[in-house]
Amino acid sequence: MRDVKSISFKGKDNGRQGGGNEELIPCCGRPIGVAGCSYSNSHVTDTMKESVLADFYEAPQPMTAYDPRSEAFYAMDCEFVHTTWGKEPARITVVDQYGADVIDCVFHPDHDLVDPNTQYSGLSEEEIESSSMTLSDARDLLFEVVNSNKILIGHGLENDLKALRIVHDAVVDTSLLFSVYVM
Repeated sequence: MRDVKSISFKGKDNGRQGGGNEELIPCCGRPIGVAGCSYSNSHVTDTMKESVLADFYEAPQPMTAYDPRSEAFYAMDCEFVHTTWGKEPARITVVDQYGADVIDCVFHPDHDLVDPNTQYSGLSEEEIESSSMTLSDARDLLFEVVNSNKILIGHGLENDLKALRIVHDAVVDTSLLFSVYVM
């Protein structure tokens, strides 16, 4: 291949073992330490503009020692749509330890909607357009029930928190605990 600018792996290293004691790369079954299996003329990174980093909000501190927002844990998930800026969140769902809805809100992304990504998000263009909420409104709603001590659980939670522009340290990200790779 000519003019290759990036050699990488399609999958992530989850540290799983092969048949013996040798660790293998999940996407191609090759031993760790060998050259990548995916070739590209470009390299894609998951970085944010520095100006966006200033827009991150820390989960609020407990108001008192008995702040009810500190109790137990919640599970959280975001649904994403495609906009003129890329993928953006348009729905937050939060449930308690019993599976009861705490928050389920649809909101307008910051940029113009291109595709509601219905197959994966379950959202329609009409649902998004009929909502009067913004990302900022949804984040404020979340902070009404979550403080910095509340444990949040989710799959790929890092992506959700980054998209919501939230800094929160008390998390359990199940994508790090239960990785599934299809080869």
